[in-house]
Amino acid sequence: MNFLDQIALASLGVAVLSVVVTVVLTAVVARSGSRSQEKAQQILEALQGLVTANRLDRLAGQAAELSNHDDLLAVVAEARSVGEGRAVRRVEESYWANSAVRAGSVDANLAESVRITQENLADKLDRCGGDRVFELGKFVSVAKDSSEFMPEVVALWLLSQSSAPTPFRESEIQYVLERGPDELLGVLLRELGSFRMGWSDEVKAGAIGAAAAVYLGRIGYDFNNPDGHTGATHERATRNAALAGSVLTGLALALKSGHLKGLARSADPARTRVGALLVAMAGAASYSDKHGAMRVLQSIGGVGVEPSRLGGYGSEYRFGISKFAEYQPGLLTEFWPEGAAYLAEVAS
Repeated sequence: MNFLDQIALASLGVAVLSVVVTVVLTAVVARSGSRSQEKAQQILEALQGLVTANRLDRLAGQAAELSNHDDLLAVVAEARSVGEGRAVRRVEESYWANSAVRAGSVDANLAESVRITQENLADKLDRCGGDRVFELGKFVSVAKDSSEFMPEVVALWLLSQSSAPTPFRESEIQYVLERGPDELLGVLLRELGSFRMGWSDEVKAGAIGAAAAVYLGRIGYDFNNPDGHTGATHERATRNAALAGSVLTGLALALKSGHLKGLARSADPARTRVGALLVAMAGAASYSDKHGAMRVLQSIGGVGVEPSRLGGYGSEYRFGISKFAEYQPGLLTEFWPEGAAYLAEVAS
């Protein structure tokens, strides 16, 4: 007998027991006086409630322990058919907490499902193996508009994979960011400066490269032009205002922490690329907050981009500095004179 048959049999048992109790007590009630009838009715309701409560207790345990998805769905359906209120919600909560229930199956219309899935996100994603990127992307895309969604949980999980046997690549981080809310980009950048944990340079570079690719893509930057970006961008479009503010604030905090110092000071072209992308992202977002732009400009030189090594990434670097010159010219000259001098040199 499979589990679904057991569920059906248990449901039948509850129904039969309820009928037996009802028949017996109804007979007693019929032979009793009004006062006894009232008492018997109370006993009947109490016994029926006890039968249902015991069944729901058992279902809550099964919802927490089973691993087959069809079985788990059957448990929840059974709970909803025999009970109501808090007792049924307890079964549902056990279901959402179960690591066998994929993160991507979260119900955006059920706040509890988002909250509980987040609380158990690491266990759920670890269980997914090679599907973890797809599953996290699906969770983010479904849950992002929920009041319970916490981008910090997603950002920290992405960064924590630096110590996993197969750490997330930049393209995988980008896949998740593309499906998340604007705020997620800023939170991820902010967490790079967190003093709670020390991320490796590889993790920092991957996170910055992914965030920059998503941000620049959303404002219409053309990565595919072999001669470098030449088209108009729309970073100041109304729909991008919150995104720009989130990105600039996150970068300001990450840079202030000193954790990004020297990140691009390497002969590795990949690091030079990340440094150039960081400058492009920061410059394009610099219009959103003068104070934030100042904080970024105070530290951006320390990232260590060497202009002589830019190669094919000179376009991104020039784009970023030109945006600082357009939106915050006084701050650029005062706090990053090297950047202003480089722009003047390539323009001459």
